[in-house]
Parts: sequence; C-alpha cells; structure tokens
Amino acid sequence: MCETINSLVMHYQSTHSSSESQIKAVIWAHNSHIGDALGTEHSERNECNVGQFVRQSYGREYTFNIGFSTYEGTVI
Repeated sequence: MCETINSLVMHYQSTHSSSESQIKAVIWAHNSHIGDALGTEHSERNECNVGQFVRQSYGREYTFNIGFSTYEGTVI
C-alpha cells in the first residue's frame, strides 16, 4: 500500500506542472493501519504501517487521520 501511494504521488508530480495545485489524496485504511506503528510491537520487527509511512514521507502538517481510534487499549 505504501509503495502504491508513493507511485501515485510520483506519477502525478511527473505529469502535472509545478504551478498546479498541491497533490491531495484520500486513503481509506483500517484503524490499526492509520496509527503509528512505533507505538506497537511492529516497531520491534522494524515494520511500518500506512499512517506512519505517510506522516514520515509527507509530513504531519499534511496528514489527517479520521477514524474510530482510541487513546488506549490493545489490538488483537
């Protein structure tokens, strides 16, 4: 999924002039995929999820997560 997002952004950038509006995308993902893998056991295995990838690649100021996340609990 992360490779697909990156490929789509690169394709759009290469086919549109820089004077056009900024690239915008809506990506639907399950709650556990939009969080930050650094806060889970995934980070121990050097794994990254979509939310973490997008924030690190494109910046937190351009990333908005909308979902049914909670501030505590576990993922099964």
